[in-house]
Amino acid sequence: LKLCHHTIVMAACSKFNEGNMTKFVNPAMIQETLAMNDTALADLWHAMGFTDHKKRVKCHNLCMGAVSYLESIGVAMPPSSDVACYKVNGQNVCGMDVHPKTL
Repeated sequence: LKLCHHTIVMAACSKFNEGNMTKFVNPAMIQETLAMNDTALADLWHAMGFTDHKKRVKCHNLCMGAVSYLESIGVAMPPSSDVACYKVNGQNVCGMDVHPKTL
């Protein structure tokens, strides 16, 4: 599946919302999960393109913001889920199968 595919996003979103199926995530849940203070959360929200770190966001937008931010700082992103990236002789290679059934 592609990164930020709706199936993956909804499963992750449900975890951030204590099992409830919703399309939004409250930043307080992210803050608690990552053990961040308000300043760190505001910085993260800003880096992902969100303006108000107190306002909930769509789970899909959170995923897309995270992917976009990671790409912007040079992190190699795989073409799809269950694929890992690694470096060989200083070059990024994205192709290792890390599907749970494979591992």
